[in-house]
Amino acid sequence: MRILIIILLHLIILLTHPVFGQYWEKFYGVEETYDYIGSLNKSYDGGYIFGGYSGKYQEIGGTRLYKIDINGDTLWSRSLVLNEIIEMLQFKPTDDGGFIICGIYYLNNKSKPFVSKFNACAEPEWCKIFMSDNHFASGSNLVVLNNGNYMLLLLNMGDLHTEMTFLVKLNQSGELLWGKPVIDHNVYPEAFQPVMTKMIKTTNNEDILVAGNAYWKNPWNEQYVIRPTFAMYDTQGNEKWVTPFGLADTLYGIGSRCMELDSGQFLCTGRHRMYGTILQNGYLILLDSSGVIQDYRIVFPEDINDEWYGLFFDDLQKFDSSIVLNLSYFIAPTVGLVGVINVNDDIFGEEFGVNALELLPDMIYPHMLARDEDKLFYGTQYRLNAYDYDIYLRKMNAMLELDSIMPDTNVYDSLCPHPITYSEIFLDNCDFIDIAYGIEEHRTNHGKTDIFRILVSPNPVSGNMRLSFPDAEINRGVRISIFNAYGQVLESYKLENRQEINHDTGHWPAGLYLVVAFKNGVNIGMCKFIKL
Repeated sequence: MRILIIILLHLIILLTHPVFGQYWEKFYGVEETYDYIGSLNKSYDGGYIFGGYSGKYQEIGGTRLYKIDINGDTLWSRSLVLNEIIEMLQFKPTDDGGFIICGIYYLNNKSKPFVSKFNACAEPEWCKIFMSDNHFASGSNLVVLNNGNYMLLLLNMGDLHTEMTFLVKLNQSGELLWGKPVIDHNVYPEAFQPVMTKMIKTTNNEDILVAGNAYWKNPWNEQYVIRPTFAMYDTQGNEKWVTPFGLADTLYGIGSRCMELDSGQFLCTGRHRMYGTILQNGYLILLDSSGVIQDYRIVFPEDINDEWYGLFFDDLQKFDSSIVLNLSYFIAPTVGLVGVINVNDDIFGEEFGVNALELLPDMIYPHMLARDEDKLFYGTQYRLNAYDYDIYLRKMNAMLELDSIMPDTNVYDSLCPHPITYSEIFLDNCDFIDIAYGIEEHRTNHGKTDIFRILVSPNPVSGNMRLSFPDAEINRGVRISIFNAYGQVLESYKLENRQEINHDTGHWPAGLYLVVAFKNGVNIGMCKFIKL
């Protein structure tokens, strides 16, 4: 007989609380604005910082950051401003009390990955935008290494069909150390379009495990189908293993997240897609430390609720004898809602044992699950009307019971000499990096980079521009290229014996431009200028 499922409906909880408001359950957002949460982490002072998208209907939006105390009350919020839309996808605290974020920078309906570091006062220290010929690139995930360096996943970079995902390493100052394709098509010619969206830092040598999906060719025919895919890299970007799930059979789908178990194994989630239909089921996949598949389970709707049409999992957290996952479920083929579920840790046994299930009928995707010791944070969207969505956030224990409001004696933002106010953050110090053309990557691959100075006058410029090159002794074989903000080459010159180039920029649109010097196919110098 199936174990009784405990369904804690949202409205029932509110009505049965002895005193409404004494439990940890909060809403955040701006009136008549579309708000959703992307990521949450604990701050150095015991509070929490989270952020996500915030924008009005048919207007330019962006990222809003919130700092809250231990009871969820807002200490401050700040919005990021950079020409057009900035959307934060991932946030991580840093050892200096600050934080780093990555996401998407939109310009003229085209997107580029960005990453920015902030100090403890939520002031920007540096900002990087990665240039790509692909119009839908993004920075999907990041981790902070023990030495303070950063690893990022960049999506839709390089060739549209092969080099979709890049693993990038930055130092503490945001300088690019290297960028390498994930699941290189030259190594895996049977794999196309790898979209690896999530990664974790393992406890073993800080290896990086990435999860997502790629199209793999069936061994029995020439058809390429999408499959969950997992890969491990060391901190220098060297591949240790790649595991496509279901390659020997007809199990298709998408990989979502992984977590490292005490045993050194990895438990991963995903979506099982039945070929030729829109129906989805949940994947739970167990890998050993070498990437070998140990077990898997497809969780069908009837394992939880006979009336559902489909489901899938995203984030997961392991407790002593149970696992908590956030859950998307379908009450009709195209109508999805969200919740969170606690199941027995014997997930590969005969029955899928459900201990607690929290369904939130007024909430919608996307959603996130974060952990602080023995407590969980679950965040999603609350739909007020067609033009107004708030962020919903709850703090709870492993059995999904709401946490209580606690006495608060913390001193917040103690590393900041002045109060942090509700205000805008102007990211006007962003540098552009072009991985595809080898910019700065040469520093790691070849040990050092020749110093080739490029001077722009005037800067900013509105009409005629003069480029001068003082390092005449190394200009033989040098090509100068000018890129716009989309990574497109506008002009390209061979220097030969010239020490100066004049160019009329009057017909170029206003914005930021990049001048790059190449020698033997690698970057030896670069500078930026602004066109008014």
